[in-house]
Amino acid sequence: MRAIEEKKPIVITSGGLSGCTMLCAHDQQYFYAYHTGQSNPSEWRTGVGGVKTTAESHRLLTGKDPGEPEPHNNSLITLFENYESAHITYFGKVGTKITENSEKVLTSDYNSFKSFDPAIGYAYALLARVGNKVKIKTLSEETHISKSGKLNFKSSVKTKNSVILS
Repeated sequence: MRAIEEKKPIVITSGGLSGCTMLCAHDQQYFYAYHTGQSNPSEWRTGVGGVKTTAESHRLLTGKDPGEPEPHNNSLITLFENYESAHITYFGKVGTKITENSEKVLTSDYNSFKSFDPAIGYAYALLARVGNKVKIKTLSEETHISKSGKLNFKSSVKTKNSVILS
């Protein structure tokens, strides 16, 4: 966080999510961004294998051993509930919908609207220094693509400002 300069904000984006999960979290010193998914059709599932990959990546980055997570997106709540805040943007479907809650972990399901059109999610994080504080905002969006190729914006979820003194 100390490396963030005033008047030089940082934007982190997931790009288009189509089955992937994007997770952003921060503590008093660091900001973490994880993106799990796969580009080719396979038996690997983001809500199962992606959870394990996120936990392993988290262990490698932080040195904290999260243990072996249950193969479900709910495990992400447990993994990140001890941070200042976290925001999970994911594709919820039967068997992978997050059903647990945490005051510090916001969840955004970009498959929440009933539609026959494919859903695409987007996740963003903005980090900006204002004096001796770093402000963090996150945003998730749900969009569907019609058969004609038109993008239909469905919902947006954003966090309140998180403020870190650094």
